[in-house]
Amino acid sequence: MKRNNSLNVGRWLFAAWVSVIGSSLSVVYLSNACRVLTSEIANLERESNILQETWGKYLIEKGTHTSLNNIESLAINKLNMKAPKRDEFIAIFP
Repeated sequence: MKRNNSLNVGRWLFAAWVSVIGSSLSVVYLSNACRVLTSEIANLERESNILQETWGKYLIEKGTHTSLNNIESLAINKLNMKAPKRDEFIAIFP
């Protein structure tokens, strides 16, 4: 009986040891996975900021071109203005 009892304790200790080792390996694996994912999130946020900045610049440029087109359209249609021809230019030099 004494030998049988010591075998049961040994099995339980071995099972506990395997559980502790397995648990510690899974903690290491999950910690590394979290670091990798955190790094990926940071990279994606950086890329998102760059894209938002580019989009803002595009909208400003689009607004500028739109306003220039509006000014040209108003000048031609309402004020009957036209671009001068080459022979209508007068250059004044100091």
